[in-house]
Amino acid sequence: MFKFINRILFGGTYKVVHIDSTTGKRKVFWCCTWQDAIEWVACACNDDRVVVTDTTGFVLAAREA
Repeated sequence: MFKFINRILFGGTYKVVHIDSTTGKRKVFWCCTWQDAIEWVACACNDDRVVVTDTTGFVLAAREA
C-alpha cells in the first residue's frame, strides 16, 4: 500500500495507454503529473481499456468499459 502511495505522490512520469478492442489500436500518452494522467483516463470515452503505469511498469490504475 505504501509503495502505491509513494509512486503516486513522488512518481514523476506516468504512461497512460488507451486500448480499443474492436480495432486493436493503442494510444500512448506520457504525463508528468498524476493529475494529467487521470485527465487522460477521463478522456478515454471510446476506448475499452485504459491503464496507467509508472516508469517501472507498475500498474497504478486501470479502467475497463
